[in-house]
Amino acid sequence: MPLSRRNLLTLLLTAAIPGLPAAVCAQLPDPALRKTESSEDTSYPAMPEVQAYIEETAAATQLPKSFIEDVLAQATYSARVEQLMTPKPRKPNAPKTAVRGDWRVYQHRMVGKSRIEKGSEFLEENDEAFGKAEDRYGIPRDIVASIIGVETVYGRNQGSFRVLDSLCTLTFDYKRRADYFRTELTEFLLLLREQHLDPATVYGSFAGAIGMGQFMPSSVRKYAVDFDGDGQIDLVGSSADAIGSVANYLASHGWVRGLPPFFSCTPDSDADMRLVTGGIATDTTFDHALRAGFIPDFELNIPGDEPLMIVDLPYRDQDGKQATEYRLGTRNFQTILNYNHSYFYASAVSDLAEEIETISMDSAAASMASGSASS
Repeated sequence: MPLSRRNLLTLLLTAAIPGLPAAVCAQLPDPALRKTESSEDTSYPAMPEVQAYIEETAAATQLPKSFIEDVLAQATYSARVEQLMTPKPRKPNAPKTAVRGDWRVYQHRMVGKSRIEKGSEFLEENDEAFGKAEDRYGIPRDIVASIIGVETVYGRNQGSFRVLDSLCTLTFDYKRRADYFRTELTEFLLLLREQHLDPATVYGSFAGAIGMGQFMPSSVRKYAVDFDGDGQIDLVGSSADAIGSVANYLASHGWVRGLPPFFSCTPDSDADMRLVTGGIATDTTFDHALRAGFIPDFELNIPGDEPLMIVDLPYRDQDGKQATEYRLGTRNFQTILNYNHSYFYASAVSDLAEEIETISMDSAAASMASGSASS
């Protein structure tokens, strides 16, 4: 089922409209950041490394060599993509004990009032699709809405980079994760062929993610669904397709019905910090966490062998001192980490979901009270 080319073109056109949010405008390529003129003029298929890739990919996928070469010939190196992907160097005077990011700053940005209110509106506008997704996949609607909210502010900021340019740049010019992006480039070629897409119309993030839920090409091919029943998969313009696809992704990665993503906890002064591994999979149990000194902030009625992970969220307090918030991450927290491997990300998704659920319930209660009063 094809992604809608019409809606992909709409995304391209909106990128040129003044007044777009700063997050989108910030992703626009900087024309001053370019390779040398000689390398700019070199088509990707003219590079020996790319020719080898074409040969290997054609043999592995049965895609015609001519198709692969024609697509790659349309790609343009993006210095902006490479710049955005490159980690910022550590400041020379930064203390070695500096906080690894600041959870409270990130939380404030991702779980602010505007994003919460827009999330409640998004739920109301797409009530039927959320209900259908919850019934079919067992994923709470507030979790699905929250992921779309954190990823693209409910479809508002889907990215303004040509996916082909991003993936070619990250495969052949940026070597840090070349193997990963090489795989995604191949998946993108397959997606283009299967859905009869024009590569010039497919826009997304600087890393090559597409649509409201920011799916990489491999995830589009594996998890995207036509949820509105119009015969095509459109993750860019169809909220229903995006909702169903995110829910399908989470269900496919082991979401457990009825289990919260985390439980808040406070470690004892002598808690065994060896349990804080920074991993993305549950690696301890509830009983073990208790014995190690990680005490839930409220009584939990869960089995002692329930799999958990200790989540650490560093920040600076009001006095500028280092501090850490701890949580007991569940199997559902692990599922969100499959979407994005950051503790900050998974925690923000969980918190935003709670806030969206609260405001939606308050709104529903107010509507019921108003209806009762008028009758």
